[in-house]
Amino acid sequence: MYQPTNQPTNQPTNQPTYLPCFPKYAC
Repeated sequence: MYQPTNQPTNQPTNQPTYLPCFPKYAC
């Protein structure tokens, strides 16, 4: 689903701002 190698410091589960980008993760 999400690429931990692309955003190691910014996790969608840890960052509420990544919520809209979590289902798509096109950011």
